[in-house]
Amino acid sequence: MGLGTWLARKGNVGGTARAVANGWKVIIQNNPGSSNEQIAETYIGIRYGATGEPHLAEQVLKELNDEDSKINPLNLAWAILSVENSEESGTLLEHYVVWRKIMREEIEKLGVKAE
Repeated sequence: MGLGTWLARKGNVGGTARAVANGWKVIIQNNPGSSNEQIAETYIGIRYGATGEPHLAEQVLKELNDEDSKINPLNLAWAILSVENSEESGTLLEHYVVWRKIMREEIEKLGVKAE
């Protein structure tokens, strides 16, 4: 593993994935039977309600709903990373495959199915 991959795993990329996975687990425990959409909306509300950034919550929801993919922990983590780092969209695209792999691994290490 190169230094860049290690930094991504230990830093913002892996940290976002771990935060989503931990939140996903807690929401499921507290609300069994919730759909992925409900879990994602709850997580987004908690994350951005705590920081007082409702505009970011709206952007993440838009990002999730604009994609042709399903709502799941991996796509939620990627949407959050994309929105919170929108000024770095070129870097995100450049590292898309590797960083999504890191996110998938970090989510699954915590016992949450990434997709």
